[in-house]
Amino acid sequence: MHPPNDPWPAARVAPRTVRGYPAETLQAVIDPDFLALLACPLCESRPPLRQQGEFLVCDACGHGYRIVAGIPELLPEDAIPPAKLKELLDGR
Repeated sequence: MHPPNDPWPAARVAPRTVRGYPAETLQAVIDPDFLALLACPLCESRPPLRQQGEFLVCDACGHGYRIVAGIPELLPEDAIPPAKLKELLDGR
């Protein structure tokens, strides 16, 4: 139960799940047909992205984009610079 004076009872929800499994434990796998539609938002030529672990990577500029609970974060401001992406991929 929530405390009687809890100002945010709606914020107290169960952890996010995908098909009954905790979202953070799922291996991020993007459907190949969906991946074929995605492109790097930073490059003007909009090159395709490839999946590398839990990231989508642009071979043209080297930036990476996280996949969170199966959803790619493709906003330009969320792009991971190539040097940082290399650290994240090597540190797994």
